[in-house]
Amino acid sequence: MAKLLSTATWPENGQSYPEYPVEFQLTLEKPAAGESVSASWISCKFMLVFQRTLDAEKSILFESQAQMLARDLTRLAADLKSILQQTQVTTMTFVPVTPSFELWLQHLSDEQYRAIIWQDMAREFAGAGDIAYHGARFTTNRARLMGFARGLESELGL
Repeated sequence: MAKLLSTATWPENGQSYPEYPVEFQLTLEKPAAGESVSASWISCKFMLVFQRTLDAEKSILFESQAQMLARDLTRLAADLKSILQQTQVTTMTFVPVTPSFELWLQHLSDEQYRAIIWQDMAREFAGAGDIAYHGARFTTNRARLMGFARGLESELGL
């Protein structure tokens, strides 16, 4: 499972808060034996999970499953690593071939990035992928983005 974890700047009010209040999880189903990962469709499950307080249960904001091209996921991992290594590129948008989720990143400072995750709701509207999305915006950092890219590479067997 690849996880993109958030950061948070909590108020200094003496209360304890979760370290990662928002996380985007992406789990891939491995292709059948003998199939090439790079040329196949992969069944993916993705979900956005949040935890409001330290002692609260984690809640699922949204979750979905989709078939995605492995090359799209390979491109996502490569694009993530690229934006982390270049200083002149400040934004990244990942939109796969098939409707599922989108990831938008914006480089805010040396270590901080804004992540926006959109879930496509085409299934809710009989396949009309241009009607509705829902999602979340949160901040993350370079280390957490690199961890997500490496987790994705590991899931893909790269």
